[in-house]
Amino acid sequence: MTIKRIKSNGVKRDPNAWVVDRLLAWGKWNQLSDNGYGRSSLVFDEIRSAPQPFVPIFGIECEQTERAVSKQLRMLREVAILMYVQECDQVTISKKLKISDRHVRNLHEALVNGVKFYIEAQRARVPCAHRFSNTSAA
Repeated sequence: MTIKRIKSNGVKRDPNAWVVDRLLAWGKWNQLSDNGYGRSSLVFDEIRSAPQPFVPIFGIECEQTERAVSKQLRMLREVAILMYVQECDQVTISKKLKISDRHVRNLHEALVNGVKFYIEAQRARVPCAHRFSNTSAA
């Protein structure tokens, strides 16, 4: 049985919300660093005029998220860059990649699941091999 996190107001919280938060921070981190991704010029004026929400950025987490995104398939990486770094909406992404909106949603879900799997796998402790080998003399 899985336990779903519930917000204090009683609304169920998506169990993958923390991954989306990490991707948002990763996107802001990439915007602040000069890595070549940059924002899309198509939406830059709209973004500049809108108030920006505060997104906490932690370098170590962003580097880990960068590694997780880099391990994904090319199409998933493209969706991550367009959605989180260039801050394109779903319709713009579907036009740029020439795919349907539904396919963009499916790719985003696969991206979130892939990043979550990679990050959780990094957290898991790998047991030392010497604990399982019987090297003592009998």
